[in-house]
Amino acid sequence: MVIFPHFYPARLAAADETRESDMAKSTESGSGDWPKLAAAAEGDRTVQMAERFTEIHSLEEGVRADRMRSIIREETELSDDDMTELSKFRLLAWLSMDKTMAKQVVEDFKPPWIECPVGSP
Repeated sequence: MVIFPHFYPARLAAADETRESDMAKSTESGSGDWPKLAAAAEGDRTVQMAERFTEIHSLEEGVRADRMRSIIREETELSDDDMTELSKFRLLAWLSMDKTMAKQVVEDFKPPWIECPVGSP
């Protein structure tokens, strides 16, 4: 499993939010809810993240990529402490998932993370 380095990257360029499907709307992680997980109870964070990644995994490839970009964009807008917490629990969520599914989720997460510009906000 790939572990991404922790750093506070600059905001991602605005993603094209017009590509929405009805299925994606019900599982959209880029709706402002993802950062709220930083304030959730520790046990709940891992479970909620795993559930969201499982839902995202069931979406079409292009929609999955959009969801991952939204998650990354929202995480990078957080404070360093909150971003560190979400990064830690994202890894725990992946470890709690079915190995095959988690591997695909990580592979889906990698390209948008690599595209993320590094720097100060």
